[in-house]
Amino acid sequence: MTEDKNGKKDDVITDDLINDMVSCIDVIRSKHSQTDAYQFIKLLNPILEPFRIKLIGEYFQVVAEIEKDKRRLSPAGRRTYLTRLLTPLIKLNSLHPSGKNPYLEPDGTYPFMEEKIWIDKEINIKELQYDKQKYSIDFEYSKPFDWFDPDAPNITIWDEYRAYIDKKEKKDSEAKARGIKFIPIAPLDEGKTSIRELYKKWLPTLTEDKIKSDDLLDQILVCFTIKRALNGDEKAIEKLYNLFENTAVGIAVNMALKRQIAKSYIWDGKEGGDFKQEARVCLRFLIAGSKPEDIVSSLSKGEKVPLQIEKFYFWYYSDYVPKELDRIMKHSSNRLDRLEIDYLLNPIAPIDDYTSWQNTPKRIVKFNSGSFRPGGGTHYFTTWLFGTNRNYMQGRFCQVISERIDCYWKMKKEVLWNPSDLDQLEQEESSNDTPSLSDGAPLDVLCHYETMKKVNDFICSKGISKRDAEIFIKNVEGQSKTALAQEYELSRMQIYRICKTISLFIKKHYSEFSL
Repeated sequence: MTEDKNGKKDDVITDDLINDMVSCIDVIRSKHSQTDAYQFIKLLNPILEPFRIKLIGEYFQVVAEIEKDKRRLSPAGRRTYLTRLLTPLIKLNSLHPSGKNPYLEPDGTYPFMEEKIWIDKEINIKELQYDKQKYSIDFEYSKPFDWFDPDAPNITIWDEYRAYIDKKEKKDSEAKARGIKFIPIAPLDEGKTSIRELYKKWLPTLTEDKIKSDDLLDQILVCFTIKRALNGDEKAIEKLYNLFENTAVGIAVNMALKRQIAKSYIWDGKEGGDFKQEARVCLRFLIAGSKPEDIVSSLSKGEKVPLQIEKFYFWYYSDYVPKELDRIMKHSSNRLDRLEIDYLLNPIAPIDDYTSWQNTPKRIVKFNSGSFRPGGGTHYFTTWLFGTNRNYMQGRFCQVISERIDCYWKMKKEVLWNPSDLDQLEQEESSNDTPSLSDGAPLDVLCHYETMKKVNDFICSKGISKRDAEIFIKNVEGQSKTALAQEYELSRMQIYRICKTISLFIKKHYSEFSL
């Protein structure tokens, strides 16, 4: 609070004050149950409302800046604006009674995709074996026979049912012997279980053979497990990961050796090596995808994320959301409008399996599109991961790890490095991150040249691409290779190769420059 000359108090909400309030709310959540924290923060609404208004104002201010600057945005500029768009929204949702992620379940999972099992779309019943000697499925719960409800008690495991009946009959007999009179009433769902309840006991028994099984109940449970993994169920993730870890590491190592990658890249002491760790990371990502909180956190920090997600979020919060909010505000305010506004302003909200956007005229993109989606039969999951015996490159894991190996292989071949030279290169780049032209064009001449445009024109006239010329010039002007790699979405090794190639080119043709 500040006072003017007349002694009138004026509210001033600074960034520091907002950050302090967010910290206080976080403390409340950490010390109280979710229900109690919700009620307490709801009581603070009159105090928090000015903070929310301030944050929404900051968001719209960035939107207005983008509108003026949209046509001239570079990839780096887009990432900077995206960070500025998301920062006030993340704080805004921290002050909401429901928190940053109101969709988080008590068990830590997130409803990324529906867990009901679609018949024919995800489970091909006609091709599977229904073992009625072991279990029974009451399809009445699934009318009109489109999907299985994972919470409906519609499954009877006969061994467990017989044990249940024996135990019940024994209790009834003991009660009758003691003279207790009662009318035995059998509950409608007596002895039955649901997919969700059965899953808890079944998951520890999951094996690769069960994933490939043609048994109907196994395939329903495998489908449910895959969905639980994409929804963040750590038990499902760890079980699937542990089943395939050794296979994934073995494939990665064999592929690296076949492509003559040095062993120092594959093994590194007791902790494994680059490709072993790369295999583990890729496998886990293919099983679990990315958590919504991780996606939003990376975007807000300007960190590397898949380009299509970055572009989607930029369009969503710089264009779509402002237009939708404008549409809502033009109508009379009601409770449903308030809920829609909360949804639109929550960066976690759009991350689900049903959010899709057009990447090309022929390709629709979805979140976690690199992960397995049940469809036509989950017994193809292993084939989807590792391909077939005849063609392992059909496997998604093999394709991903092959791309990572190619990065190392091309780096070694194109720049003529040995893997043992990597440490030396890192030392050279850290001490001097701009091209060295000591035996040709002196660096100070280029930096103080009339305009770098003449350098750019000369380079391009000799066949160098405009992009590579631009990268080189920015590097000469002092921009680091790491920053350039992020801006142009290339690896740092590619940036090094571009700058090195053009440096050698200028050394060779320096006499042709007209100073």
